[in-house]
Amino acid sequence: MLRKVLSVIAGVATAFVLLMLLESLLWMIFPPPPGTDIKSPESVRAIMQSMPFATFLLQMANYALISFAGGLVASLIAGRSVAMPALIVGVLVMASGIWDSAEVGCPLWFTVISALEFIPFAYAGFLLVRKKA
Repeated sequence: MLRKVLSVIAGVATAFVLLMLLESLLWMIFPPPPGTDIKSPESVRAIMQSMPFATFLLQMANYALISFAGGLVASLIAGRSVAMPALIVGVLVMASGIWDSAEVGCPLWFTVISALEFIPFAYAGFLLVRKKA
């Protein structure tokens, strides 16, 4: 049981560290306008409204990658025959993604579509580990 709990913690931690790295890269590719205070919720909402479509597509790719990596790590630690830790990672990361999208004012279409990808990609991480068994 402890191993499964630790696998979920490791999977979520992996997903969030990877997300921070990928979002930093995304901000380098699509930097905010000069003088923008990214600590201000109003400024971030204004940025989200002016972001190019490609930014949202890259963020959806980021979400898929972090979900896959989190599910993979959870499955490697928990064991190759149990999908539940990977699925829990997918649910937790999905909840965080929905919350974050709502907080920063992402378009509704982005929030809905990206929410649909977390759990399947986390499960795909489990399937890769199971296949290697």
